[in-house]
Amino acid sequence: MSDVIEDLNQDFNVLIDSTEDIGELLSLWASNNDVVKQAKEREEKLRTKVKIFLKERSWERYLDKSTNISVTISKQKRETFDKEKLKQILTEGQLAQATKITTFEKLNIITPEIRKRLKNYVRQQKKI
Repeated sequence: MSDVIEDLNQDFNVLIDSTEDIGELLSLWASNNDVVKQAKEREEKLRTKVKIFLKERSWERYLDKSTNISVTISKQKRETFDKEKLKQILTEGQLAQATKITTFEKLNIITPEIRKRLKNYVRQQKKI
């Protein structure tokens, strides 16, 4: 299986290196994005199935000796802060000291599917 994946990676790298047209690059990106979506869907199904398997047996962890893969179910806590409340409590200076801002570049690629979803989201936001 890894040989097949390695061959596909080599073929894909050759296509990327030989392409000078941005349209072709975006077409390659779109086809790769479809593969990534399918892989994410499969991974999510597998994760769900493994989680159900563990919960049915009341196991919190499992180690598969043949593949040397371990699985653990752990509870997580997420802490968020209400920015409006913080602005009321803290002065602007204190808020500035407590706020950390980092800047970075992000490439956004908008496909027709994403554009449609964004338009629906904007329409729903305007209705609210």
